[in-house]
Amino acid sequence: MAEVFRDEMKDPAARGMVCVIGLSTAVVVERMAIAYALGFRRFQITLPCWGVLNDVELMTYFKDVCGSFPDASFLHYNVARSRRILTGRDYRRLIDAIPNFVATKSTFGGSAQADDLMTHSSELQHFFGEENFSQGCMHGECSLLGSLSAIAPEATWKFFEAGRKRQADRLFRHHHFFYDLVHGIFGDLLAMGRINGAYDKVIKRLGGLEEMPLRLLSPYQCFTEEQYQACKRRYLEEFNGGRLVDA
Repeated sequence: MAEVFRDEMKDPAARGMVCVIGLSTAVVVERMAIAYALGFRRFQITLPCWGVLNDVELMTYFKDVCGSFPDASFLHYNVARSRRILTGRDYRRLIDAIPNFVATKSTFGGSAQADDLMTHSSELQHFFGEENFSQGCMHGECSLLGSLSAIAPEATWKFFEAGRKRQADRLFRHHHFFYDLVHGIFGDLLAMGRINGAYDKVIKRLGGLEEMPLRLLSPYQCFTEEQYQACKRRYLEEFNGGRLVDA
């Protein structure tokens, strides 16, 4: 997979990042070494999820993983599946100890999480989602991970530019557009709490990749073709194909 990804990254200006997931430091480092040997120097990591890490174990994990590749840079995916959400103060301790830890991906938690991360660990490049990007921008430079960009590309760029320029009126207008978009398209499907890939596949198909199958590997439950078609009708009829009217 890493070889295919490397070969597809044909633009020299595009620098790929490989995400490595594992239940132990040894497994993570072993998998990372494969991508490292292929030339990758940017990595996304998560915490091991078999058991919740305490503060000492957290520092040990980051030192051992990041320290194994000192010329690489690391982004931490701050995800609830690890059963420990890191705070701005957690990141503050990591920043002071690990020079090649440079970024986070924190796409949930709303304004409270964005405030916390930007207040206590602003040296990191925080990648927020549509839910908390607006609040992050009120504190300084941050990045947008556009999970809905496939179905609203123009609106995503406008949202990002409004954040960069800290144009609060446009920024929060776009924020509400994306809130209405995701809740309007998926409706009751959001409450089903499916694995991320189930929603991602619907988004990719709505964005033009019609050949994308909805199925997921066992044991995860996908959405049906009927459910997808209902989302598609709402996307086209109620949201004009994801087009934002920006006065």
